[in-house]
Amino acid sequence: SLALAEEYNAGFEYNDFFIPDTMDDKQKKKEIISIYKSVKLPSYNTIHGAFFDVIVFSEDKKIREAADYRIRESIETALEINAKGVVFHTNHTPMLKSDFYINGWINKNTDYWTRICDEYKGIDIYLENMFDDTPVMLKRLSENLSGKDNFGVCLDYAHANVFGNNADEFVKELSDFTKHLHINDN
Repeated sequence: SLALAEEYNAGFEYNDFFIPDTMDDKQKKKEIISIYKSVKLPSYNTIHGAFFDVIVFSEDKKIREAADYRIRESIETALEINAKGVVFHTNHTPMLKSDFYINGWINKNTDYWTRICDEYKGIDIYLENMFDDTPVMLKRLSENLSGKDNFGVCLDYAHANVFGNNADEFVKELSDFTKHLHINDN
């Protein structure tokens, strides 16, 4: 991955630290960080933040607290390894189409990510489309957070291609908010 990043003048993304067992094993985490600090990394690098069961918009307070813990842990790890940004997934369920669910997702995410962006001004926070079948919810959230310089969309074109109805629609609708790209062959 490092050789490809250098060859194509691309960034590098740490993908070790979204795994809960890795984050919970402090010695393993320390060893991985040590390995990364021993090699030359591209000047632009990000970390993929926790996403398994990370639901900041849950109706369950305990779930929200667990999600907040993992998100903050991801950001603190990113700061420890001098990453420029952290990528998180939208984590919503696209089969749920009710206004209650969609508006709740947008409002709770707006509140949550506003607080996180304000608290961690020195690092970029990217929200990545995952199972999103349209860009509508992510666009509405991004419009709400457009005043936050350290917030942006991580547009994953492969996810849009696999899960979306029209990948080009994601590009068009999210282009004003996209600050980071994930591109892969699917």
